[in-house]
This record gives sequence, structure tokens and C-alpha cells, in this order.
Amino acid sequence: MDYTVSAYFEANRHLAERISEAKRIACPQTPPCYTARLANDQVEHAANKVSEFIEVFTWETRNTDLIRIAFIETAMSIRKQFIRIREDGRWPDPFNGTPNRLQLLDDLSIAFRKALDSHGYHAPCVLVKSTDNTWDYSRIEQYLSDMQRQLQHATFDNLLEAVTYYEKSELLLRLIFKLLDHK
Repeated sequence: MDYTVSAYFEANRHLAERISEAKRIACPQTPPCYTARLANDQVEHAANKVSEFIEVFTWETRNTDLIRIAFIETAMSIRKQFIRIREDGRWPDPFNGTPNRLQLLDDLSIAFRKALDSHGYHAPCVLVKSTDNTWDYSRIEQYLSDMQRQLQHATFDNLLEAVTYYEKSELLLRLIFKLLDHK
């Protein structure tokens, strides 16, 4: 079995799909109970696969410090760009030069995911575009600063800790952007 970080996230996605499918099948409008049993078996199989990844990742300790360092370097690089943009009297572009109003979120998320997927051998650089449109991006800058501060003296004892940190910080970043989007 392929025990990579990407395969773990694919297994999680597959589990979510199976759960969603089982919920849909469990509706009162769906009479055949064997279909629901089959869906439940698929959910159980997918959940066991995710559990297997979690178990293997608790053993995996190679390069976990490199992941931490790659997260720090990526966060520092983005913050430096924010500072340069601010010094130029401009603002980071949440669209990041595209029609997608959350492109900056996607770019930040992808960068941290690439650092994780590469086991820290790659600290991706995000090119942050600027705009003349004002907006309050201080929470994003604080998020990056907090990440640097938290990870400066921390350790990931195994790959699961690095993956969990990524998942939690990814969720926090999405919540920050969602709050900004509703203002």
C-alpha cells in the first residue's frame, strides 16, 4: 500500500464520499436495505484504510523536522511579501491575479500542502500579487506570524503530528478567509 501523505488525503476524501453516499442511501425513500448495508460496508472499509494510515504515520519519524522548517520558511516568505507590498502602499490581492476571489487562500493552502507532501524537502514560494483595493488582511498576516512562532521551538515527533498540524492550520486559514469574505 502507498503510505504517502497524498494517499492519506485521498483516503480521507474517499471516506467522506462513502459517508455521504451512505447518508443519502439511508433516506426513507430508499427501500432496499441491502444497498444500505453495502454502503455501510464501504464506509467501514474506507474508515479502516484511514485508520491504517494513521497507525503508519504514528511510526513514521523521518524528516518530520524538515516539514516543520519548510512550514516556517513558507510562512516567512509570504510575510516578507506582505511587508514589501505594504511598503509600496498597496495590498495583497485576495484574487492573486485571477478571477477567483479566494485564489490567495488556495495558493497559501497549496504551498503548505506541497511542503508536507515533499516531507519538507521543498518549501514552496507563493508569489503574492498586489492590488490598490484596500482590505483588512491582518488576520492572515497574524496567522502566518503565529505559525512561525508556534513552530519555532516545536517538534513533530512523527508524520501524523505534521499532518494533523497541517489539517488544523488549513482549517483555521479557511475560517479566516471565510470571515473576511463575509465582511
